[in-house]
Amino acid sequence: MASFTIEGMDGFVKEVNQTSKEIKALPAQIVKVLSTVRNKMLNDTISGIDYQGRRFKPYSKMYQAVRLDNNRQSSPVSLTWHGDMVRSMKAFRIANGGEIRFDSTRENTKAVRHNDGIGVPKREFFGLSKNNIEYIEKRLLRTITL
Repeated sequence: MASFTIEGMDGFVKEVNQTSKEIKALPAQIVKVLSTVRNKMLNDTISGIDYQGRRFKPYSKMYQAVRLDNNRQSSPVSLTWHGDMVRSMKAFRIANGGEIRFDSTRENTKAVRHNDGIGVPKREFFGLSKNNIEYIEKRLLRTITL
């Protein structure tokens, strides 16, 4: 039986091995990228900005007074009293990816109420803006070299 050799296979095997390592590291990279997005969402929220970059509707005069009476800032709207809701927003690794969610059922319920305007003024802080989506795509596309 005759044997043969394919020229250039060493470089190909090296590239495949590198790509394999990058694919294995992808879930951790996804969580890292989502953590950065989560931090941006958190900073925007406590600065009074929704996920689309718009200012939140101001607190009512009555609620502003309650906040001031309790040594809380009344402007800008920060959706914080103790900060439990926004602090419970985290990036998690899930099968085949990652997600940003709340690690507390109580704080998740509170977030849904604020985001959807259930019993409180609607202030959409939890969502991915076009810029966030572009950032995620850009960062993850750089993760795997083909």
